[in-house]
Amino acid sequence: MRQLLIICLLLFATNLYSQKTKITGVLTDSQTGAPIPGANIMLREQGIYVISGPYGDFQISDAHAGDDLMTITASGYVTKEQTVFLKENQSVDFGKIALQPTINPYSSDEDGIITFDESQVDDEAGNNQTIGNLSGASDDIYLKTASYAFGATRFRIRGYKSEYYNVNFNGVNFNDAARGGFNYGMLGGMNYAFRNKTIVNGLEAATFGFGNIAGSTNISLRASEFAPGTRVGIGFTNRNYKWRGMGTYSSGLQPNGWAFVISLIGRYADEGVVPGTFYYSYGFLLSAEKIFNEKHSISATLFGTPTKRGQAAATYEECYDLAGSNLYNPNWGYQNGKKRNARVVESFSPTAVISWDWKPKRGTILHTGVGFNYDSYASSALNWYNAPDPRPDYYRRLPSFFTDQISIDKYTNLWEHDKAFRQIDWDRMYEVNRLNNWENENKGKDLGSTYIVEKRYTNQANFMLNSSLNTRLSDIMTFQGGVGVKYTKAHYYKTVDDLLGGAFWLDIDQYAEQDFPDNPDIQQNNLNNPNHKAKKGDTFGYDYTMHNLYSNIWGQNIINLAHWDIEYAFTLSYTQFVRDGKMRNGRAPDNS
Repeated sequence: MRQLLIICLLLFATNLYSQKTKITGVLTDSQTGAPIPGANIMLREQGIYVISGPYGDFQISDAHAGDDLMTITASGYVTKEQTVFLKENQSVDFGKIALQPTINPYSSDEDGIITFDESQVDDEAGNNQTIGNLSGASDDIYLKTASYAFGATRFRIRGYKSEYYNVNFNGVNFNDAARGGFNYGMLGGMNYAFRNKTIVNGLEAATFGFGNIAGSTNISLRASEFAPGTRVGIGFTNRNYKWRGMGTYSSGLQPNGWAFVISLIGRYADEGVVPGTFYYSYGFLLSAEKIFNEKHSISATLFGTPTKRGQAAATYEECYDLAGSNLYNPNWGYQNGKKRNARVVESFSPTAVISWDWKPKRGTILHTGVGFNYDSYASSALNWYNAPDPRPDYYRRLPSFFTDQISIDKYTNLWEHDKAFRQIDWDRMYEVNRLNNWENENKGKDLGSTYIVEKRYTNQANFMLNSSLNTRLSDIMTFQGGVGVKYTKAHYYKTVDDLLGGAFWLDIDQYAEQDFPDNPDIQQNNLNNPNHKAKKGDTFGYDYTMHNLYSNIWGQNIINLAHWDIEYAFTLSYTQFVRDGKMRNGRAPDNS
């Protein structure tokens, strides 16, 4: 019995002697206050090594008592060393530890960011831009080099399209539910306002959602993460616009827990570097955040960039050679002595994001955010009925279309020496429509416009909800998981923008008229309103809405070891599309 008691006392003494000290803390950027994940924290004397989690938190639970030197190293930050005094059975909480960036991220508006405008994205609301990293730099040396060397929108990560790259605001996913990609045009060139971001390449683990095969980005719009101060900049360029003015004011985090950011931008060109183009764009961002205490904070942001621009169009190499310029643009022509562009884009995408952060304990955070976006996009184009194609680069107007030398020489001479021939002839289209009106009045005919300008609309109302949890399980292990819901109502239709002097536009399917001349019903775009004589502003051609519902749940586990990182994850998602046609097409009268 006495021997057993002695053994128990020895075990207790040994356990008491070997009791550990727990160390915790959070690494943040001294400029922005943003968390720093992936940093190395080491106790040199004891050789204990851990890595900060996705929200900058770290934990050492097996340190021994005594003095030691804690070294913190992170890519892009000055190494920090701090002497620590550890006592047995004691928890040491360092709170927030600020690291100084090696390069001041606010020293230049263009540092660490690729600037772009709508001229560099696809006509259909930026649906086909080729790299998600074009709105910010990455720590990946390959992506840095490729992005800058090959141009922001000329490089695709492994050939993936934009729908394989996720973009989030404050953890809320803003990828287009209908097309999959993100509309970069909605950022409106406000580079400074959108520069606080976390970029994840490929399927690497992300705290804000399940990644994508091309990568993902989370742009933080929290006002407290903006460096306090005022920035004003004016620029002149020879791109799609000529002048750009920007201004941003950030209050920083105030003693009462409030932080505010206001950012404004304007871009203008009466004519860009490409003839016949113009650019009028304005943008604003308003952000406010209230930090109630160490556990709760709420952030709200509203931004938008109304833009109107005349487009340039790609054409055949033959046209550039004949015009003698790589800047040849077939979209414009003179009307009453002024340049007029047939392809004009009008876009406005007001966006609101509200997010709530709850930190019930050190190393655990629950982020919940809701977002709303109304994406209004309209693009004009020429349309014609029973008449020659009015576009100057139509293939039948090119010398290469002809086989006889006389015609080849004739059209080559016209292209090279007659500037009016290689542009849109607005006066002729007005004259044809006026002739139709004369025949209506004098010959009793009922002729509409032969040529018009139509406007094609793609309007989307998007509602998003995302909630994600990040918690530390041990010194080396963290868990992330979340749920998301997204609903989109998209309205696709077109209207008569300009009758070009004509009386009306006959709303029939011209191709069906050619293929089925004896079946008037099949020629109708809308059997509910047959032979509709559309006036300016009237809807014609097509009109339908798409309802899209998307939901997902995901989870992942990250294990950071001294020489290895282990990550595994899962996701489940559900998608539903419903089309609601507003017109009954003659080709499909019962299911359109």
